[in-house]
Amino acid sequence: MAEMTIAEKQYLAKILFTKEKLDGKIIAKRVHVSENTISNWVNKFNWKSLRNRLLIGKDETLNNYYEQAEELNRVIKSKPEGQRYPDTKQADIQIKLTASIRNLKLI
Repeated sequence: MAEMTIAEKQYLAKILFTKEKLDGKIIAKRVHVSENTISNWVNKFNWKSLRNRLLIGKDETLNNYYEQAEELNRVIKSKPEGQRYPDTKQADIQIKLTASIRNLKLI
């Protein structure tokens, strides 16, 4: 296998740091650079801030989806007995919310 370029190493390190949340020592071993190099990249490219934005953005979005699903369920439950099922539009929204939640959890 060919040696990775610096750009490829930086990209891999960025993914491992921001999305996988690995520490510098592990990342350094995986991309075959020193821990100091990883530390320099983290600071130079502001990866800590990016990691935090990804985490906060994901959590907030998930919470919003869950709140929307709960509200939709309350509306459905408030219908008269025998009619407590989603109409076509509500069912479509449920399917889309569920898929969005599932997809976001995979990130």
